[in-house]
Amino acid sequence: MRYLDAMGAPELFAADMSKAGFWAMKFLAARSPSVQAFSSYLAMGTALPMAIGMTVARRRPALIVVGDGGLQMSLAELATIAEQRLPVSLVVLVDGAYGMLRDNSLAVGGSEDLGLTLWNPDLAGLADSFGIPHTAVHSPDGLASILHSGGDEPRMILVSDTFPRNW
Repeated sequence: MRYLDAMGAPELFAADMSKAGFWAMKFLAARSPSVQAFSSYLAMGTALPMAIGMTVARRRPALIVVGDGGLQMSLAELATIAEQRLPVSLVVLVDGAYGMLRDNSLAVGGSEDLGLTLWNPDLAGLADSFGIPHTAVHSPDGLASILHSGGDEPRMILVSDTFPRNW
C-alpha cells in the first residue's frame, strides 16, 4: 500500500506544494461531489486555510497534506481549527527539509545544502499547545488506520518516513 492509497477518496482535500501534494493532485481518487484544492506550483502555507474554507462552507471534514515547512506558515490557522473545533485532519510530512526542492537540487547538483534544511519545532508539542490530538505514523498502513478512525475534530497526523518521489 502506498500513502495515496491509504488516503482513499476524501470528500474535501487540500494540499500545499510538497511531494505528497503534487502526487495527490495527479492521482488521488475523487468521487462526486468532492472538492480538491491545490495551491499551485511551489506555493506553501495555503492548504490549511483552504481546508478551513471548505470545512466551514460544506460543514464536512477535510483532509490536508502539508509538509513540515508549509505547516510552519499556517500557525494562525492551527489556532482557528482548534478554537472552532473544525474537523480538519492534517497529514504533515516530517522530513526536516523543503523536500521537493532538496530532491530537485540533488538531481541537478550543486545546491543541495542551500537553505533547504528545516529546523522544526516539536510538532507534537505544537499540536498539544493548541489542544489538537496528534499521532505519529511511519507507514502507509499506519496512515490508513488513523484516517479510518473518524475525524470529527481537528487532528494532526505526523508522517515520518523516507518519502519517495512517487508518493
